[in-house]
Amino acid sequence: MAETDPNSPYYLHPDHPCDENLPMAILSKEEDNYFIWKNDFLAFLRSKNKIGFIDGTIKKRVKEAREKEQRYAFLMGLNKGLSYVRTQTMLMNPPPSLNRAYALVDQAESMMISIMR
Repeated sequence: MAETDPNSPYYLHPDHPCDENLPMAILSKEEDNYFIWKNDFLAFLRSKNKIGFIDGTIKKRVKEAREKEQRYAFLMGLNKGLSYVRTQTMLMNPPPSLNRAYALVDQAESMMISIMR
């Protein structure tokens, strides 16, 4: 999932160099410079808006990804008669929750049944 919000911690600027050298002290066994290195490293992460990955304030998107997969599987499993509901639901922005997608399909099915009577 590409992140386009520059304020998001998941965002990487298009000009971001992948092989960027970290501007900080080199951790050394010979010198007692751990705290200098740690402070430099944390300052670097803050400057890139990535500190939350280290301190635990950014949670994994596991639940969000799982629901997206379940919603997709549910919608793709619909019969051809409900393809218009699938298309409309998949184009919604933001995407509906799995429960909301189910409710939309249920409503469409009820309408189809009432029309056929």
